Amino acid sequence: MVLRFSDFINEARKDKETLVDTLIKLLNNKPSVKTSKVTYKDVYSMSAIIQYFKDNNMSNQNATDALHTIQNSKEYKSKLKSISIRDYKNKANYPYFYMDLSSSEVDKIKKNLEEKSKKDAEPELLKRAEVRKKVTAAKKTEVKKKTIKK
Repeated sequence: MVLRFSDFINEARKDKETLVDTLIKLLNNKPSVKTSKVTYKDVYSMSAIIQYFKDNNMSNQNATDALHTIQNSKEYKSKLKSISIRDYKNKANYPYFYMDLSSSEVDKIKKNLEEKSKKDAEPELLKRAEVRKKVTAAKKTEVKKKTIKK
């Protein structure tokens, strides 16, 4: 990977206030952000935040810097909230960030996102269950063969 020195210097010169304002604008105005497969609205994953920054001619590092600045800021720390949403395909929980939403709205959004994730991952989940059944059946037959040989 070849880096140009001018890009590095320009990246370092980004004003933290501009980055924070961009992230706060995203979280307060709640525009739709389209990533490769999903469109986010109201709550945003890290990939959606990065995509929003890219759409505004900023980099990945700018997005993470803005998020870390807000998380470490006394002023904004109480306003920035996050929820953990399960991704069934990858067997992981990911944080989604938001501001100015009630807990009932957040619960509703979380439920919808998890249901969508489960629906999208259904073929993968069925395949995993089938593989699990085959493995347990193979282990049982292996145990029976070992007990017969003794």
